[in-house]
Amino acid sequence: GSEMCIRDSPLSPLLKSFATIAAVIAFAVANQWQLAVAVVTQLYDWAWLGLLVGTGAVAIIIGLIAFFSWLSWRYTFYELTDDEVRYGSGWLLRSRRAARLDRVQAVDINQPLLARIFGLAEIVIETAGGSDSHFTIKYLTPPQCEQFRADVLGEVEKLDTELAHSLYDGDSPTAPLDSGAHMSSRMSDAKTIFGPVNVGRLIASVAIGPGLFVGIALILLAVVSALFTDFIVEILSGVTITTLIVIGSFALGLFGVLNQSWDFTLKVSSESRRLAITAGLLSTRAQTIPIDRIHGFKVVQPLWWRPWRWSRADVSVAGYGLDSTQSNNTLVPVAPAAETDAIVDYLMTEIAGPSSADDLLGSWQTPRTAWWLSPIDWKFQKVQATRRGLLVTKGRFWHTRFIVPWQRIQGHTLTISPLKKPAGVANVRIDMVPGTVTPVATELALADAYQLAALIQEHKAV
Repeated sequence: GSEMCIRDSPLSPLLKSFATIAAVIAFAVANQWQLAVAVVTQLYDWAWLGLLVGTGAVAIIIGLIAFFSWLSWRYTFYELTDDEVRYGSGWLLRSRRAARLDRVQAVDINQPLLARIFGLAEIVIETAGGSDSHFTIKYLTPPQCEQFRADVLGEVEKLDTELAHSLYDGDSPTAPLDSGAHMSSRMSDAKTIFGPVNVGRLIASVAIGPGLFVGIALILLAVVSALFTDFIVEILSGVTITTLIVIGSFALGLFGVLNQSWDFTLKVSSESRRLAITAGLLSTRAQTIPIDRIHGFKVVQPLWWRPWRWSRADVSVAGYGLDSTQSNNTLVPVAPAAETDAIVDYLMTEIAGPSSADDLLGSWQTPRTAWWLSPIDWKFQKVQATRRGLLVTKGRFWHTRFIVPWQRIQGHTLTISPLKKPAGVANVRIDMVPGTVTPVATELALADAYQLAALIQEHKAV
């Protein structure tokens, strides 16, 4: 079959080794600083010799890092064939890896901050498999990334089309379409169903809750510094510095949430049955999620969002697994609850069909007699079975709903712990692909737990 070979940017060695070179320079500066001061102030006649030797050693180390990075780039290649993506690297120790196109789940384009500064991007190919399911190509220009993604997805869709023809038509597959034209026509019906996310709401969602505690802590620190005597401040200085480091790290994490969700936009193409997500402030990403790979939804409403009736939604995607980042699983970062629910219902309809008036198959919740096992949350521990799937809810302060179509449920695990046995309750875990959606029907009466288990056994995916 036809093959297409691409080479990453000549700047790739610099970007890939940037962190190592920066660490070497930082280490050198920290250790050579006193010698540099001694040379400038002429404290020691021999200081210049140590500075010269140290600087020369750092230059040699950086030169070696740069040379081997260039050598690695020189022997790195990527190929796209009719049935797989191939990756090769290494000069002394060679490695080869291939990802079969029939196992490709999604192709995303990311622009980390450093790559974005140089006008480059990376492609992340998600494949079905274990924890090592990422296939990353670093670094290409954005047009190269767009073209390569279109080519990969075009080949994937051609494979799907050929399989459908061979299974259902009994005829030979039709002539393959040009991949670029194929993709452009398939994505032409994409429509925006969410976003761009409201900036004020996004900032408020981060500021309210955890961010609010950071603000209060900073105000308290300012009051302590202004009112207490020098003696007390000296005693507390160690605690204050440590606290500032912790608060600074926490604030950095909150900014990371803003960075990942900034300008978040969700589009859907009914023809290609794919979601397209774009987001990011300093670093950006363009993510594709096949609707048929979505295995479940998680809708969360923290206590501090409740007065404004905001919520967020995440998804479990086959192939992403537990090692994917939180941003990869985000469906809606923050929105009015009605809007979030409408998006989830739209996708549930795409997967499991429309809802109807006689949807409800059963409803169960933790019995009052078992309240002492979860004195705070027991009223919120419920499960509903409909003709489309299961709805599992939990949490008073961190209200969470799991929505799972029957087509994505693989089975169940019923457990009765020694503590719960006297209360006559059991847990029913819904088994599905690893991911952010982990539904467990908690502390149901034994009769209800067995009834739910029987229903799952009847409706689960074969």
